[in-house]
Amino acid sequence: MYIRSSWISPGLFAAILFCFFLPFIDIKCNDALIGEVRGMELITGEDMFDNSLLPDAAVNTDDQDVSSQIDRNYFAVAAWVLALCGLVISLTMLARKAADSGGKEMLLGFIGLAGILCMLLMKMQIENRIRRDAGIASKYVIHLDFAFGYWITLVLFVLVAFMNINSFMQQKRNAVAAAARPHPEDASG
Repeated sequence: MYIRSSWISPGLFAAILFCFFLPFIDIKCNDALIGEVRGMELITGEDMFDNSLLPDAAVNTDDQDVSSQIDRNYFAVAAWVLALCGLVISLTMLARKAADSGGKEMLLGFIGLAGILCMLLMKMQIENRIRRDAGIASKYVIHLDFAFGYWITLVLFVLVAFMNINSFMQQKRNAVAAAARPHPEDASG
């Protein structure tokens, strides 16, 4: 099965960029949704939610910014930049109609793999930070659920990586098979 990724890869990278405007994290207190964080908020570092939604005892008046301010997540920034680079590279290679050497597919496959790694490291970093900072609101059950925007982005990175690496491997198999076939000129000589 040989998949031509000429228009599929740019479409997937554009969809990944769009997914960063969707909710990545749902913030819940005692299973009640108190806020959500979009992917772009992770990239830029903004307020997560309003402290007025929390019970008074959960808000530490000495350190207000612990529960309301998020820092820029550099793994999210890297994933967004990788998706943007993947879109630009796939569009420029598409416009250039480069020879089918497979270099484009391998590069886009590596970008997809790097995007997967960034998304997983982002999730681990956020979960570890929440676990570390949970002592402040340990009386109240505040937890994070990764929302559909995060999961769709991760799946799209997996699709980009799989599709492009598969396309690269198929091109190499076809090149080896074509080189192994006897040429008609060689048999007549």
